[in-house]
Amino acid sequence: FPTRRSSDLLKEMPKVVEAELREFVTKMDNLRDATRKPLTDWEQAEIARTDKHVDGIQAIKDLAIFEATPTATHVADIIAQLELVAISDTWEEFLAEAAQVKDQTLAKLRGILAERTQYEADQAELAQRRAEAEAQAQRDRDAEIARVAAEQAQRQAEERAQAERDAAARREQDRKSVV
Repeated sequence: FPTRRSSDLLKEMPKVVEAELREFVTKMDNLRDATRKPLTDWEQAEIARTDKHVDGIQAIKDLAIFEATPTATHVADIIAQLELVAISDTWEEFLAEAAQVKDQTLAKLRGILAERTQYEADQAELAQRRAEAEAQAQRDRDAEIARVAAEQAQRQAEERAQAERDAAARREQDRKSVV
């Protein structure tokens, strides 16, 4: 019997050792995580900080990207908004890049504004010319209608006068033949 007990103990020993090893590994992992936590927290804060600056720079670049062709007024509003973006020490090590991107974006937007202003002025001029041409065409149509109506009235008046002369001539003819 004693050998059986020692064999049972030998069989249980690996389980006990494995349990203690698991507990030791868990404690060491927790110790490692607790020791590294300040560094991990700092790394995450650093990533968030730099992402904020990178996103801010991208947002400035995106101001010059349009889904559809913008109006000159819309572009002028965006320029006004961008001019209000402060380039200060709050950009930290991204200050130079932010300033450069702001200048480049403003230059691009001002170019777009000039193009849109010219295009809209050209379109307004074309619309005015079309309106004037349409008004002139309408006046020409009205004048043609009046001319045709006047010619028709003249013809009708001449026909009536001719009919009256013919009737008067017939009456004169009838009177002469009666006498």
